[in-house]
Amino acid sequence: TRLRLADFARFNAGGAYQKVKRSDTGRQYFSPDYLAYSGLELHWYWKPKLIHFYAYGELVYTGKYVGYIDPSMGERVVANARLSFQMAQFRFNFDFRNTIGRDLDARDGLGLNGRFFSYGFVWNFVN
Repeated sequence: TRLRLADFARFNAGGAYQKVKRSDTGRQYFSPDYLAYSGLELHWYWKPKLIHFYAYGELVYTGKYVGYIDPSMGERVVANARLSFQMAQFRFNFDFRNTIGRDLDARDGLGLNGRFFSYGFVWNFVN
């Protein structure tokens, strides 16, 4: 679902549900039955300098799933954010994952504690 307010704000939300039956075991390891997210992106265009500024925030909820060792994983809300700016065909991104710093396990024994920061760019050189 997407909702757009002029060119300033865009809201999106969605979810997924899957139910897979396996005959070999009764468990679906690392496979949550559902996932839901919602996000809001703000956009501002600085016309004199021809620069687009973006700010995006999202909340992602992953349903309960099981691991090989840990039988209770998931059921967490993770907040993510992205700041970016675009000049011509280049868009520079600064991503902040797990902004509220919740401890969570994506896999058995692989704790994702704290916040993560990354950066990069997208270059659209073919139109």
